[in-house]
Amino acid sequence: MCRQLETRNRRPRFGVAFNKNVRKFDFLVRFGLMTLVLSLSTAMVLSYLFASGQEAEQTRAAVYSALARVSSDLTPAFEHTDMSHPIPRGLEATLTQESENLAGLAGIPGDRALFLYRSDGTAVFPAGTPPERALVSKAIAAREYVVGPKQSINGESLFRAYSPYGNPNDNSVAVVIGVDFSQAQFDADYKKAQPFVFKVTWIACGFIFISLFALAFQAQRELNRQRRLADETFKQTMMGIAAIIDKRDPYTAGHSERVSGYAVKLAQRMRLSARFGETIEIAALLHDVGKIGIPDAVLLKPARLDEHERAIMGSHPRIASDVLSGVEAMREAMPCILHHHERWDGRGYPSELAGDDIPLGARIIAVADTYDAMTTDRPYRRALTPHDARVELLRGSGIQWDSSCVKAFIGLIDGGLVPPPPRAANVEELADIFGQQA
Repeated sequence: MCRQLETRNRRPRFGVAFNKNVRKFDFLVRFGLMTLVLSLSTAMVLSYLFASGQEAEQTRAAVYSALARVSSDLTPAFEHTDMSHPIPRGLEATLTQESENLAGLAGIPGDRALFLYRSDGTAVFPAGTPPERALVSKAIAAREYVVGPKQSINGESLFRAYSPYGNPNDNSVAVVIGVDFSQAQFDADYKKAQPFVFKVTWIACGFIFISLFALAFQAQRELNRQRRLADETFKQTMMGIAAIIDKRDPYTAGHSERVSGYAVKLAQRMRLSARFGETIEIAALLHDVGKIGIPDAVLLKPARLDEHERAIMGSHPRIASDVLSGVEAMREAMPCILHHHERWDGRGYPSELAGDDIPLGARIIAVADTYDAMTTDRPYRRALTPHDARVELLRGSGIQWDSSCVKAFIGLIDGGLVPPPPRAANVEELADIFGQQA
């Protein structure tokens, strides 16, 4: 787990503000991408369905119109003709003229666009037309026009519609009318209307997408507000707990907050992620929370601790782990708190981890914690200067502390970015301050 924590967080830091903004709108980005993909997919599907439906409707309307015209034009002739016999020449002339007219209107090559079949599928007109029993029977059974397969004639794609024509005298099928249609003519009409259908569909889907995105944006703003409030409340709570611990220990006034600030700056200096920096901030604030379980006789002892007392004091990381182990929000910070007293050479506590086995966050807090301890006045000694603390850190680099963390922290010291608290005017004043706190 320690190795995973370090590996996961050793990535370039492109700026805390930028990363926070990305996290702030991560839901909006995901929702926007998902909605955009769904909107584009929906637009394409609907465009196809609407266009196909429009094409089918245009075809149906054209076929109905042509068949209705033929029926209307030929009804007077059909009423006085027995289709079971060869048709008279007068009717044949009428049919020929009607066929030529239809061919001209539909753009059919040649002059044949009209065909007549008896109910058994044999052809009546024009002479020499092959029978079509299957489609004729289908049209009679459906009492509706049916469309035959497409075929190519002289390079032109044609299809034939078959429609039964009823005998007005006995309601039987007098004849089945077949009319040829040019697919190219329908395609031309379809292509004219297609841009309008696609434009309307895409505009509608775009409007829906914008509406949903606007709602999501408002939801994201409210979510960010709630998250910011929760984060601030959590951070203030942690700072309050840290302040309680610092108040209980007379030797660590303001210690936790300073260590937290140093640790965050060190994480930024090492170009770690903003998310990891936030984890470090909380872990450093609470790194001494285990001292709440240390007896006053040990914690408040004004002299140096003996070996037994040091063992008791050294139990505070595990006490912190026991206290915070059930808090889900502290899951990533726990390894940093538990192991911040480990040493690079493996001689630390509580687990005697060494080298890279120590969580990176714990190594960072260890350096920040030590620097604050060295540069803070104590009743039994005065604070070291930043220069002297720098020397001590370099002396323990690679032995007590991670050399990469020390190197980065030295950069902070040299840049004046980690100023220690102001020193007391004299030892007497210092003793009075600690005495009042204790």
